[in-house]
Amino acid sequence: MEQQPLILTNLQRHELSALVTEAVAVALRQAALEPSHRPGPPDTSLLSRQEASRLLKISLVTLYNKVKKGIIPCHRIGRRVLFKESEVLASLTPSGKRR
Repeated sequence: MEQQPLILTNLQRHELSALVTEAVAVALRQAALEPSHRPGPPDTSLLSRQEASRLLKISLVTLYNKVKKGIIPCHRIGRRVLFKESEVLASLTPSGKRR
């Protein structure tokens, strides 16, 4: 059922406040009932070379070689080389290998 647009003329302040409060309450109830279609939080856990090597329990040289071969993806920000934790962990699984 579609509602007619409400024209906000000659409303008292308390009437407008009540309308806004009711509209927000309805929207919050609908949002709580409907499944969220928003994606999850972005992967913001970036690791340095040292942290990635400690996580994988490999040396920095081995990490460098795996990055060079494309097995472990890295991201360069300026002169820094950073790794997303999820991508580092995915490189451990057979399906996560990038050859």
